[in-house]
Amino acid sequence: AISGGGSGIGAMLSAGFVRNGADVCIFSRKDTSGYASQLTAVGPGRCVSVQADVSQLDELDAVLNAVGPSCDVLINNAGTNFNLPLSEFSPKAFSKVVTVNLTAVFATTRAFLPLLRAAA
Repeated sequence: AISGGGSGIGAMLSAGFVRNGADVCIFSRKDTSGYASQLTAVGPGRCVSVQADVSQLDELDAVLNAVGPSCDVLINNAGTNFNLPLSEFSPKAFSKVVTVNLTAVFATTRAFLPLLRAAA
């Protein structure tokens, strides 16, 4: 399972896993179903996509259901930033960065623990 698996580094990781025969679930706040379909078409692994925002903890249930009863690997790849000087960086923007880059990693990993343990 790879958060942010439909773009950038996450997309490269997803492609690598699928090319090596893994079944992968990518999840992102954006619709990445087209990319997942492209990866599955190339194979030999398969890729499914779930639209879920890691900063919204209630959206993780859909991801957990898509992954199934177990998960061998979780990659917390989703992240955000604001390219602004500190003097222009608002508290609201800082809060979003902390939520996505820190709190969501904790929450996602914690939510996946039963699936990761099941695969161990």
